[in-house]
Amino acid sequence: MIRSTHTHPLVFISSARIWRWLAVLAVSLSCLGVSSQALSATFSAQSNRTEISINDQLSVTFRLRGGNHNSEPDFSPVQNDFEILSSYRTQKSTNINGKHDAFYEWTLTLAPKRLGQLVVPSIRVAGAQSESISISVNEAPDNPAAAGSELFMTIEPDKSSVYVQEQVLLKARIYSRNNFDAQEISDFTLDDALVEAITEDKYVTEVSGTPYAVYELTFALYPQKSGTLSIPAVDYAVRLRANRRSMLSFGGGDVRRGRSSPVTLEVKPIPAANGSGPWLPASDIKLAQHFSHDSESLTAGEPITRSITLTAEGLHPSQLPPVTPADVEGFSTYADKPQTQERRTNSGITSERTDTIAMVPSTAGRKTLPPVELKWFNTTTGEFETARLPAVQTNTTMPVGGSSPAPATAPELPTTNGLAASSSGNTLGGAPRWLLVTQGITLVLLILMTALYLGARKRRHTAQPKPTNKADHGDWRSVKKEAAKHNLPALRLALLHWAEHHYQRPIARLEQIAQLANNEERAELLQQLRQLDQAIYRPDGPEFDPGKLLPLIQKQRVRKRDAQGTNLAPLYPS
Repeated sequence: MIRSTHTHPLVFISSARIWRWLAVLAVSLSCLGVSSQALSATFSAQSNRTEISINDQLSVTFRLRGGNHNSEPDFSPVQNDFEILSSYRTQKSTNINGKHDAFYEWTLTLAPKRLGQLVVPSIRVAGAQSESISISVNEAPDNPAAAGSELFMTIEPDKSSVYVQEQVLLKARIYSRNNFDAQEISDFTLDDALVEAITEDKYVTEVSGTPYAVYELTFALYPQKSGTLSIPAVDYAVRLRANRRSMLSFGGGDVRRGRSSPVTLEVKPIPAANGSGPWLPASDIKLAQHFSHDSESLTAGEPITRSITLTAEGLHPSQLPPVTPADVEGFSTYADKPQTQERRTNSGITSERTDTIAMVPSTAGRKTLPPVELKWFNTTTGEFETARLPAVQTNTTMPVGGSSPAPATAPELPTTNGLAASSSGNTLGGAPRWLLVTQGITLVLLILMTALYLGARKRRHTAQPKPTNKADHGDWRSVKKEAAKHNLPALRLALLHWAEHHYQRPIARLEQIAQLANNEERAELLQQLRQLDQAIYRPDGPEFDPGKLLPLIQKQRVRKRDAQGTNLAPLYPS
């Protein structure tokens, strides 16, 4: 017996409804999981201080627990009120009594942009949002040490009012209650002033009963324009000394940053009493001279050298004018290339300029070289003064065997025929025959000696090996070694040591190397040196490639090596 089977339609309807409810339940559970994950993420913000001065820095730490750790917060809203000096991310985890805690932290170092009540705004990430933080920014205290500041910088000029081109000494000092291994000051350049770093020092001092480690950098500043000169705030950074120093790392402590207070100077114009002569505002000026021979025992036709040296305290070498005495009848003069040098001390720059003049007396007799005077402005007394060299007496004689000076009136020659015939036999063109013969022999000997001298000089120049500039080979090897190891702090120190030996002068900052370079490579070299400093002192700074810096330094070495082979000796050495 065959039985037919038939399924009731209600069974299919019930099955479809069940599947629909299961799908809805799955979606709901998925959304619940996502929402629970978002609810489990927390994002907090904490500041080390809520009240700072305009020159202080602020450290704000953002911490993310749970959520999507691959997300990166957008901190651009913070830049409305603050400048972000540095930012770095760390991952941390703890395990206490079996409870595991893992989180990410972003630490921002901020500098306020203005006074008043500023806000670190709320930041969103991974579905969570931090709270905003209100920061009160006040004027910088007149005495940061008395206010309890742990780190601060001061810039103090030795004068508040100066004349145009007068030297001002600026002492920039970084004070820290904690010892530090390295420090950096931002570029200190002004449009209306010449700025030169002259000395640096490190020491410990006590301020308001509190000991401070101090880094002091002294600048010599020369305003070029009258009016009010504004020296803007200067950024600085120090790397604190770690408790345990690794032999494989540079320092290892935290980097702290800050900013100095701006400074203004009153710059007065050149006094009208200066006249049209050179403007020389200095604390002291002296003139000195030297003769290669005794001025009372000169010989006609034989050159002597007169050197006049101008020494000025408080002037840059570029400010020193030429000191050229007046021409004197009976002397032919030829000026040589001037020589300048400078000395840099805590009291400023002392410059020297030496002008060398070759003098050839042409007539016999006594002559007077007039005095040499130079008007200058004494910045200590505020009065004009005159540096002076006294007049010099000279006495010139004719060379032995030479003719004596012609008399004022020559006697008339006899007019008789016999005397005239006799005279024509012993003279030629009015000059004695023996004198002409002597001069001819002298001329031939002079030509032969000149030819021998030039030939010997040419052979010596050909045989002389090309200078190798070995003076800085050891320092240059250190530079290449540290660059190969990519040890940037050690590379910076090696560059400073190399530059001091290469240029034979104190080098305190990397920027000075670029200032001494040729105009063609100066801009590119300065950019590379700045990038090196940024890579060392800014954890978030760009990657630095020493391979771009070393060829620029090598060009400076090669250019000096080639220049050493072309230096010429003075025409009349003293």
